Amino acid sequence: MSVALRNANDGLSLAAIADGGLGEISNMLTRMAELANQSSNSTYTTAQRSALELEFVALGSEIERISRTTEFNGIRLLTQTSTVTLQVGIDATTNSQIGVNTVNTTLQALGIGNGSGALTFSLNSISVAGAVNASQNALTAVNSAINTVNTARGTVGAAESRISSAINYLTVVRENYVAAESRIRDADVAE
Repeated sequence: MSVALRNANDGLSLAAIADGGLGEISNMLTRMAELANQSSNSTYTTAQRSALELEFVALGSEIERISRTTEFNGIRLLTQTSTVTLQVGIDATTNSQIGVNTVNTTLQALGIGNGSGALTFSLNSISVAGAVNASQNALTAVNSAINTVNTARGTVGAAESRISSAINYLTVVRENYVAAESRIRDADVAE
């Protein structure tokens, strides 16, 4: 039971790290949406749009970096969709296991980048009308990416909640097992 409890705590740490990365990605996507929205206004000059574009691209690069570097004990949590199985019970049945799904939040998986880790949207164009159209396309794509990340955070949050419940259960069961063993060992056999 002690090992199962330790495994569950490791799983909780894994989920917390994934959620931390997803939270920061969500913050950056929100800022990217603000920049795209701001750039959709045709009152900005080319120089002002270039400044908005620089921040937009930098945020995209940081999202890709966080996705590729968020890991727990060598397991990449934000670059692939897979299941990490936690052994949280004392037997080999599936009832003693909890699966935690990893998520893919690379720019490509979010629909705003290509396979090389670069953004496929721009806030800038040769003409003002082109820039406004490009910014609106970027805004639509970034809003879709925000929804994808929110869904991923819900998945990770559900796993965190389940693991926390398992930890509470395992703590109580372990204490009860120790108490029962103590009562058996302390029995006065001579009496």
